[in-house]
Amino acid sequence: AEAAVKAAEDAHVTAQDAIAKADTNGDGLITSAEQKVAQDAIDAAKGLKDLAETAVGKLPDTVQAIKDGYEERLDKLTDLTAPAISD
Repeated sequence: AEAAVKAAEDAHVTAQDAIAKADTNGDGLITSAEQKVAQDAIDAAKGLKDLAETAVGKLPDTVQAIKDGYEERLDKLTDLTAPAISD
């Protein structure tokens, strides 16, 4: 579960970076291709978060404190939105 949560956190950071750098040519406009790159990163992050949530959910109640810690970390991974196409 730890590895799954860490992978979800890393993918979330990667997606945030893809959103921030979506305007790859610096013209102030977002093309459909640029938006797709950001959306693909968001989709990958969401998929890894879903996998991590499943892994955490399968942990036994005997490790509830650890489980709670993982759930708190996953709760911090808020939904991301790709920039709108403006080109």
